[in-house]
Amino acid sequence: MKGQSVEAILARLDLVPGLVVADIGAGTGVFSRPFARAVGPTRKVYAVDIEPMLIGYLIGRAIV
Repeated sequence: MKGQSVEAILARLDLVPGLVVADIGAGTGVFSRPFARAVGPTRKVYAVDIEPMLIGYLIGRAIV
């Protein structure tokens, strides 16, 4: 995405294993999946959007 470096934004957030994160307006999950890797398998990322097609897309790509 133009103007958004996922890696730079993640570095500024200082996410660590064990956190619970909410991605409000998650869209296609550009940040949701990297958030999930950062907080680890024992915690959660809530990816929220209002567009039904995007919600379906996110569910299909969810890391379970």
